[in-house]
Amino acid sequence: MGLAKLFFRFFDLLSRSAINPYHLKEITKVANQQCDYYYLPNNNKRLPIIINLHGGGFVAGDKKYRRYWCEILAKEGWFVINANYRLCPEVTIIEQIKDVWQIMENLPQLAERFPIDSDQVVVTGDSAGAFLAGYLLALQTNPTLRTRLGLSKTNQARIIGAMLFCGIYDFNALLNDPKRWHSGLVKDIAQSITGVKYRQLNATDYQYADVLTLLPYINAAWCPVQVFYAKRDYFVKGQGELLFQALQEHQIPVEQHYTKNLWDNHCYHLYFRTKISKKTVKLVKQFLSNLTTTAPVI
Repeated sequence: MGLAKLFFRFFDLLSRSAINPYHLKEITKVANQQCDYYYLPNNNKRLPIIINLHGGGFVAGDKKYRRYWCEILAKEGWFVINANYRLCPEVTIIEQIKDVWQIMENLPQLAERFPIDSDQVVVTGDSAGAFLAGYLLALQTNPTLRTRLGLSKTNQARIIGAMLFCGIYDFNALLNDPKRWHSGLVKDIAQSITGVKYRQLNATDYQYADVLTLLPYINAAWCPVQVFYAKRDYFVKGQGELLFQALQEHQIPVEQHYTKNLWDNHCYHLYFRTKISKKTVKLVKQFLSNLTTTAPVI
């Protein structure tokens, strides 16, 4: 087991009770191997959709660690798809992107089973999941990127918002950081997600170097985005700022929310007993409420 996989598995186990502190019994859960579905029962209208993607450094993590978070979102009247994806190094990040894209492609079939509204989709994720959630938005709005990855688009879903938490959005920025040799974790993740030896990732001929950054695929068709990050994040410091700046440059409606306290760090929103998490949940609820009434769709 690699260093990164071992670290993130330990991290999940250590924080499990803090991340899933309660259980909202009024929420219906339908479990599946790849996706769990959360929603309020006895609803006579079609529900807007949230697709949630867990973190774990691309090498670990599981949807079960995001149960309570999805219950919170479902209580606001959303149909929440809590998804797993295959983990590196058994696959590369390209296969992970294809896994989460298939969730979008499966929405028409899902609508035959559940009362969902594919005209109102929000994507969200934390850490590695934030990168993958952002990629859903990029793929939905960029035919060239879909062609680059050999993907087709059959769904007619409309993404109306994105909520991205403590994500990595430009892996190349980390790889080109002169201090990156200090981090065995970065080295292990880089090799795991690409299947390429760490030293070779500097080479200009790595075929998917362009895919390791989300920023070039931002375009005018993107919907409103909430960006949450920690200024002193011990995993992805500076990445939230990069995304926020890129979204502003493309004149995308964007909110940024961040912490400065060292103790309110990576994925701080998931520690639901804390003051900062409670504040973040309120910001998310307000964002979602605004989306269903005022946000443009793509």
